[in-house]
Amino acid sequence: MLNLQQLLQLVVSRPDRSNVDLRFLTHIWEACLKWCQQQFNEKIGVRFLGLGEFCFRRDFIGEMEFWNPMFIMAESFARSHNLHDRRPKTHAAEAESTDLDVAQIAQIATEMLGEVIGREVVDNALRDVVDRIGEVCADEKQGIVILDFNFGKLIAENKSVEFSFGDGRPPKTGKSSAGRSQASATAARPFTSASYSSLSGSDVALGLTGASVPGMSKKTPAAASPAASPVVRAPLQRPYVKHYKTTEKVTEMDLMRSHHQQLEQKEAQLHAEREQEAKHNIDTLQRLRGEMLMDFELREARRSIDMSLAEQLQQQKLEKRERDLKNSQPVGINYWPFRSEEEVQATQHQVNQQQKAALDRQLQEKLEKRAFLESVMQKQSMAEDSAAARQAELAKEEAKLRQRAMAAQAKSIDRNMDDAFKRYENYLENRKAAIDHSKSFQREQRYLSEQSELLKQEETRRRMEHMRNYLAAQVGDKKSKDEAARLEALHERPYSNPTTLPRGSEPEEGEEQYVKMALKHALDQQVEERRQIATAIKQEHLQEERKALDCISREMQQARFREIAARKDQKEMLDHTWQKQAQLKKMELSLDRE
Repeated sequence: MLNLQQLLQLVVSRPDRSNVDLRFLTHIWEACLKWCQQQFNEKIGVRFLGLGEFCFRRDFIGEMEFWNPMFIMAESFARSHNLHDRRPKTHAAEAESTDLDVAQIAQIATEMLGEVIGREVVDNALRDVVDRIGEVCADEKQGIVILDFNFGKLIAENKSVEFSFGDGRPPKTGKSSAGRSQASATAARPFTSASYSSLSGSDVALGLTGASVPGMSKKTPAAASPAASPVVRAPLQRPYVKHYKTTEKVTEMDLMRSHHQQLEQKEAQLHAEREQEAKHNIDTLQRLRGEMLMDFELREARRSIDMSLAEQLQQQKLEKRERDLKNSQPVGINYWPFRSEEEVQATQHQVNQQQKAALDRQLQEKLEKRAFLESVMQKQSMAEDSAAARQAELAKEEAKLRQRAMAAQAKSIDRNMDDAFKRYENYLENRKAAIDHSKSFQREQRYLSEQSELLKQEETRRRMEHMRNYLAAQVGDKKSKDEAARLEALHERPYSNPTTLPRGSEPEEGEEQYVKMALKHALDQQVEERRQIATAIKQEHLQEERKALDCISREMQQARFREIAARKDQKEMLDHTWQKQAQLKKMELSLDRE
């Protein structure tokens, strides 16, 4: 027994076209089945490479229409692996079918796996899987092969293939179970004499009376009973027992009930989708409400911060105003004008001392600031020097790398140019050889055609000459025969020598003239016939010459056309080569400028 996982492992172990591991192959197979399921949901069939076609047929029960899936195995697949369909399909596919979209399957596999999978990889992997399916189904040593397609199962045994959609098991019904229980009870019941008597009593009702068999007496109901006849013979034919399960007939009530159930299921599904959509809308509204609340709280926080900043600015303005009022008072005037000279000098000395202290403090601050700035400038100059040195080193390294890259690029360009010129020279040589070969072939064909035409003309001339000789010989023979007949007629002696002419032998009037006209007409007709024959022969010769000239002109025209096409191809090739050389020169100039 072989399942899908073992089949994929077999493909990975012995690949023909693909080169992927089991993980990649599993995801590719799942992506393919997912794409097929999407097509089935849209009522579109799928042509599964060379395996077969998954399609839909249309069935009718009364006035109701049903679309049922079916699998049609490809004849080429069955013929190549010597397989046969266990249940051949007699229905025609009603829905349209499409081929596998390998690009879409590759995209689905990329999304499932998280890594990029190319179209060629998917195509090769699926073709390997289909080939392995044919091989394992054709191998009788594998036993039963069950491959899960998600939407159905492929079952193969003894080269007999069947595809069952769904889970592959028959539905459980009460009638089938009752039939099985009744059959099992009948099979388990022992065979007794009473049952035999009942069978022998019913053979008349079954028509097994022996009347159709020679040498046997017809049975009667009385003779068939065991009391009247102790010896009972077995019936001639066993009753026919059906070995297949009877199908359950579907009534209109069952159909209507199933229809109502489908409508209820669709309504419930629609209701669930609506509830889901309403729940999604409520979640969206709650999220929007939370965002609005958060925005409102942020605005309130910004407003409180702005208010606190405004209060602080107002407090700072008040404090600055007080400081300005204190500093705006004049120095040395706030005194009583009637003071002594000593007090005035003391006050001035104090003021001078304060101003001197303030100036000293300012000078000290300036010196400290200057020292700090000098240290910062020194550090900056050192950093700039180190950065300049580093930049110079980097520039040197970059220049070296650029020189190396330019040298390598120049070498590669030279190498590519050499290879291109070599390929171009080889191409020109091959082209020249091909042109020479074609020209020699054309010359040979032309020579052969000319020789064939000459041979035909010679054959025609020989035949005409032979015909002329034959006609001349015929004419000569006829003349000799006529001359011999005439001489014989002249030398023939009459039976009697009449002295007088018979009566009525006198030449009539106009008879001689009539004979001459008849002879002239016959001679003119012969001359006309000969002229017509000569004209026909001449026309035939002219037609043959015209045909030969037409063949020669057509051959020359074709040769001219071939020469023009060759010149055109050579011109296009040279133009293309010139453009490539111009592009290469432009690239070299741009590289030199860089």
